[in-house]
Amino acid sequence: SMATQSKSALVLSDELEAMGAIHGTWTDYDGMGVRGQALQEQLPDLLAILADIARRPAFGEADFDRERAKRLSTLAALADTPETLLEDAIEERLYPEGHPFHAPILGH
Repeated sequence: SMATQSKSALVLSDELEAMGAIHGTWTDYDGMGVRGQALQEQLPDLLAILADIARRPAFGEADFDRERAKRLSTLAALADTPETLLEDAIEERLYPEGHPFHAPILGH
């Protein structure tokens, strides 16, 4: 859920949907990002919204709870997939105990 200090997640979602944009956010061990795709004439508006999300994010209690529920659901879905098990095993052996990359990105 993307919210900023000036706009709720619902308002941002409505604005992006109105311009027909494809959008999202991502996180990794040592970074985060926003992405968007829209028609050329929508690009200035899209970039303004994405910049607001990246530079002035807001994380209310409801947003945090919603993101936590999504992460827990993702963990449950991925927990037993061969790809996830292999990736976790490689990272646990490749990086020493205490290294930030040692633990799975979604946690235990």
